[in-house]
Amino acid sequence: MSFSIKKIFLKSPISLSIIGFYFVLSPITFAADNRELYDPEPPLNSSFLRLIQVGSNDTYEVLIDGIKKNQVLKAGNVTDYFVVSSGIHRIQLKNQSNPSKDIKSSLTIMPGYFFTYAFINYTENSKKVLFKDLANINQMKSQLSAYNLTKLIDKFDLETSEGKISIFKDINQGSSKSIAVNPINISVSLIDSSATNRLRLSLNLQAGKSFSLFLFDDLDNLLTSNFQIDSIEKLKRIVP
Repeated sequence: MSFSIKKIFLKSPISLSIIGFYFVLSPITFAADNRELYDPEPPLNSSFLRLIQVGSNDTYEVLIDGIKKNQVLKAGNVTDYFVVSSGIHRIQLKNQSNPSKDIKSSLTIMPGYFFTYAFINYTENSKKVLFKDLANINQMKSQLSAYNLTKLIDKFDLETSEGKISIFKDINQGSSKSIAVNPINISVSLIDSSATNRLRLSLNLQAGKSFSLFLFDDLDNLLTSNFQIDSIEKLKRIVP
């Protein structure tokens, strides 16, 4: 098989020290590589919805509009953002051990936004909360969001551990706040309304990424956190 060598010059905001080459073997090979290189994109005006469940140690399967997702929810776990259309959607958390504990809900989604749907399943305080999340539009910054899903802390502040810089003030129960910050490694403290330091965390923030900090109570009423980088589900390619 014969092939030709072509020199390619890349213009990119990322500085490159080496000029690369690529080989054109055949249209068939190029098409296969093209399928590997590009994932399907969400349809126009899609929205993005993720789920989190706190207050129950049961394991739940996730179904949206009757379609099972390849993710499960345990206490404090959060799914990827699922790509959904605008409009009304049926959400079901299917209890793997006890069908009588299945959780069903429906919600209306606006086009073009990111949402977090929280199932707060404390025995004495069960509710569902829909958060409209902010997308990270500044690739030089990290997007940090904090969610108060606790039942014992009416509100909290988040500040650097030495107490010099306030990050968030007064995040009330069932609410969230977001901010763009510099991409650094930082130690933070959670301060409740009585000015008590309840929790200290180390956050590793990266440029152009979005991160979420979820605060909730475990079954022993101890304050617990889940800090993670936000992600969107990978769409499956339909092979003809």
